[in-house]
Amino acid sequence: MSISQSIFKAYDIRGIVEQDLTPDTVKLIGLAIGSESIVKGERGIVVGRDGRLSGLELMDALKAGLKQSGCHIVDIGMVPTPLVYYGTYTKAATSGVMITGSHNPPEYNGFKIVIAGETLSGERIQELYQRIKNNDFNSGHGTSTKVDIEQDYIDGSFPNHHPDPSKLHNLEDIIKEVKDTGADMGFAFDGDGDRLGLIDNKGNVIWADRQMILYSRDILSRNPGAKIVFDVKCSSLLPKDIVEHGGEAIMSRTGHSFIKAKLKETGAALGGEMSGHIFFKERWYGFDDALYTGARLLEILSKTNKTCEQVFADLPDSINTPEINIHFDEQGQQFDAMDQLAQNVDFPNADITTIDGVRVDYPNGWGLVRPSNTTPCLVEIQTKFRTWLENNDISTKDF
Repeated sequence: MSISQSIFKAYDIRGIVEQDLTPDTVKLIGLAIGSESIVKGERGIVVGRDGRLSGLELMDALKAGLKQSGCHIVDIGMVPTPLVYYGTYTKAATSGVMITGSHNPPEYNGFKIVIAGETLSGERIQELYQRIKNNDFNSGHGTSTKVDIEQDYIDGSFPNHHPDPSKLHNLEDIIKEVKDTGADMGFAFDGDGDRLGLIDNKGNVIWADRQMILYSRDILSRNPGAKIVFDVKCSSLLPKDIVEHGGEAIMSRTGHSFIKAKLKETGAALGGEMSGHIFFKERWYGFDDALYTGARLLEILSKTNKTCEQVFADLPDSINTPEINIHFDEQGQQFDAMDQLAQNVDFPNADITTIDGVRVDYPNGWGLVRPSNTTPCLVEIQTKFRTWLENNDISTKDF
């Protein structure tokens, strides 16, 4: 049986159900994951799923493959992604698989994978594809134990809006609720609970890079010189503030797996990306957990008499354009377009970063164009300086 290599993405496996992901292909994925885990010395594996309608069928297929490889499964049912990560630290297993399409539309699903304590990304995910291609599987008699975790179930068809707190239109309802009820703040979670959107008491959206300024200041007050990781989509104000408060600012590629890998590589105390993934290593395990992030925010705010709005009003801010997506017909075309753009970049006297797309920094602002790793599109982000570029006769058509 053939399986498309295109679903093996940069930091997870993700595709369209019944087209890319069928019970047969998912069983092969389970065989590959289980075999890789056993090679790394771990037969135990925690599995969970989000609320998508396809989740149960894919869970059954995944477990069939894992059992055939000889793994012992701890099934924790329908849970937020951070609970699977938590299980790999607290259960008798250091491997885990979360079945989730994250913020993608309901026809998508996928797999976030931890093998023996390592969140897979890049070449490690491609190694799973090679196992399937080469029919390189372990064979054994695995077991499955279901752990009943009481929780509220969500509507996996997402009838109101997509569960993506990085999009302003998805926050309209919670903004209204905060204003109508006089709430101190509002928390918005994505489909699997590893990304946090924050609304202050006045209904203002506090994007993740400004949240990171608050979290990094808090951590640096106890850990002078600590390293803080952030992705290329964050404002230039964040690294500037980190350095001004005695920390070391480290830029990373976008993607939860890349951020976690950079935290492990550098020993950083905190990581975060613009989409709302926040990773606390200080006093926690270093994975992205929106509930825990919310708790850390409440802890910080509890130490002041200021409101949420007043606390963030004291922090640096900038003017940002909305994220713009330029769509292509087929997956992969966005990378070709990005290569062409990178070869023709010409921004005099700018700091140019190419670790993930092309980021251009000037003293008065910055801009970024990068290829999406999950959908066939280019993502354009600009902040503060489009008018400045135009006034200085620098073309914005490259953005």
